[in-house]
Amino acid sequence: PLFYIYYYVIPGVKNFRAPETALFVAAFCFFVSAAFTVDKIFSLEAKKSTRKKHSSKGPAETKLWRNRLLWGGLAATILFVILAVFGKPLCESWIKSVYNPQTTNIQYKVSALASNFKTFLKSSILSLVLCWIGLGALIIKLRSSSKSKFFPLFIATLLIIPTAIDFWRIDRRFIVADDIGKYFPENRTVKFFEQRRKKEGPFRVFALPKTMKYTQLGAYGIDVTTLGELHGNQLRWYDEFTGRHEQPQWLLVYRHFWDILNFEYLLSPQPLDTEYMDLSFVGQTDAGLIYRNTIAFPRVRTFHKWEVMKHEDVLKRIRHESFYSDTFVNYRNTVLLEEDPGFPQPTISPDSALWFIGVTGTITDYKENEFTVKTNLPYDGILFISQNWYPAWHAEENGKKLKIIRANYSFIGVPLKAGPHVIHFYYHSPLIKKSLLVSIASSIIVLICLVVPAIFRKRSRSIKRAYQRAIDGKA
Repeated sequence: PLFYIYYYVIPGVKNFRAPETALFVAAFCFFVSAAFTVDKIFSLEAKKSTRKKHSSKGPAETKLWRNRLLWGGLAATILFVILAVFGKPLCESWIKSVYNPQTTNIQYKVSALASNFKTFLKSSILSLVLCWIGLGALIIKLRSSSKSKFFPLFIATLLIIPTAIDFWRIDRRFIVADDIGKYFPENRTVKFFEQRRKKEGPFRVFALPKTMKYTQLGAYGIDVTTLGELHGNQLRWYDEFTGRHEQPQWLLVYRHFWDILNFEYLLSPQPLDTEYMDLSFVGQTDAGLIYRNTIAFPRVRTFHKWEVMKHEDVLKRIRHESFYSDTFVNYRNTVLLEEDPGFPQPTISPDSALWFIGVTGTITDYKENEFTVKTNLPYDGILFISQNWYPAWHAEENGKKLKIIRANYSFIGVPLKAGPHVIHFYYHSPLIKKSLLVSIASSIIVLICLVVPAIFRKRSRSIKRAYQRAIDGKA
């Protein structure tokens, strides 16, 4: 099928989310089919010019295709009118009647449709205008002389100008430096966590419902987890670890998940049982009560005991009662790896504090896409970082790349030998470079397609003029 082509020509397209993939498939198939249609029309036009003057088949075929184009444009216009008048109630009816296995809030979807429908209509009007501009260009081409030397320039102008305007219309909102405080004021709660982050380094905040939203804290670079609103592009395995789609969510069922996730602070709308939940009261702000998790993992720590298992078994093991209640093998002294680290576990006495909590590390120069960790291991072990694992994360020490293993289902683990270490972590996605190269190559191909024919046409006209002058001279 046609839509399989882009799986081979566009890097990473198979990783699109379902709505993006559906829209991309539809757009790709539509434009490729339209290209075939235009090519068919031009081939008929070329055949018509080579037939004898008394043949009427060529003009008839051209007129037939011209009528088809007009009917297609009219159909698109009628469809737009139907969507503009009846689209909203039809979509609302469909949303309310469709099967809802996950018991999603239907009213929320209806509200989202109502708030975005005007934007959809504006985009549809723009698409309709561009559609008629394209149809008009084709009809002008069919009605005028096929040898018109200005038509390629006319088409290039029609393509370049609307594309440039549309790029600017969409992208200009993302290249304007705006004051984030207009949308998310820096209140007392934000200032509190900012001060703690400067003093203590990176940590996560668990914001319970009716306190603060993800966007409010995340806008200031504070790593926060909520039970509801997220940015929508969080990693799938992070969602699976927190049980965001479960009822109730696992963050409310398994207390030890808070420690693994480096929840240093909790923001609650009401008082919590500090003794039972291993919390200490810190203070109160306009958003709620702030508690400190006294047994949370630091962002960086080491493990000197581990188990190796398949990815699908890790989460089951973490959730198992024995993994947070057993005295000798539990989440505080054992990390679950999905690959063998390459060396055996060290022999450490159960009486040693290292056997239970390992050693910590210091994060310096922390940024969203790179940071440095300093640590000193008394034994061989696993450096565990409570940050989401992703294939594009890399680790280096003294210019040498280190192995990164997925640890505890969703986090970063680095096998290290005993001794001091200074490790640089950085994010580098080869897909970004590949996509850039594809974009540059596509731009070059477009330029070649525009420039080369023009050069050949100019050369051909020069040869014809020289030939004509030679004939005239002989005459």
